[in-house]
Amino acid sequence: DDTRIKEVLPVLLQALEHHNRDVRATAAVSVARLGLPSAIDAVIDRTRDPDLYVRTQAVLALGFVHQPITTERLHAILRDRLNGSEIRLVAAVALGLLGTSESIQILEQYLQPKTLKKLDYLLQAGVVYAAGVAAEHAPAHSLIALLDTWQLEQDARLRSLLTVALGRSGVPAALPVVLRLLADDDNEVRRSAAA
Repeated sequence: DDTRIKEVLPVLLQALEHHNRDVRATAAVSVARLGLPSAIDAVIDRTRDPDLYVRTQAVLALGFVHQPITTERLHAILRDRLNGSEIRLVAAVALGLLGTSESIQILEQYLQPKTLKKLDYLLQAGVVYAAGVAAEHAPAHSLIALLDTWQLEQDARLRSLLTVALGRSGVPAALPVVLRLLADDDNEVRRSAAA
């Protein structure tokens, strides 16, 4: 209802400047959920908040806003090595939540074996997890290609995350791979395949 939004939006925009981090973080999520193009810049501003919790909530909230500017901002955060791994991981997850062709293409770039190998472990896991968050939009073929890399053969935790991502994708080509992973040497991978 437009009248209600007109009443609520100014209060939420003011809350984005509140001294309490929890209020700012919650306001960022609430403003993003409104999906108003005129208010998204305010959420993007919170992605630069001095507090990590507020930044992560604002970045994650952008994953629910299907506007080109959000994809651009999330990619910029993911790409910027000056950002910590935590915030870059959240940007990857938000790109998965968007599930647009543009956001999935960005994740596919990071799922390339040479690119993935250059990331620290937390971010590697985050990118693989983000692909699973994309569910039916997941880049299943990129995930399947990763299974044959030395890195995934040696790392059961990443294989487990990848197995969950493949299972969530619903892509027909993923099913035989997930079924094959039921026989993996690692129990966590087998559990992920069974889930």
